[in-house]
Amino acid sequence: MIQGVARIDFNADIGESFAGYELGLDEEIVSTLPLRT
Repeated sequence: MIQGVARIDFNADIGESFAGYELGLDEEIVSTLPLRT
């Protein structure tokens, strides 16, 4: 870790659509996450 910089891990339910709708920018967000499960 770089001194003065903190790391925060978020837990979010993203990457799924609702029926035929695609809302938000899930693909763009998921591609930037260091840990994806």
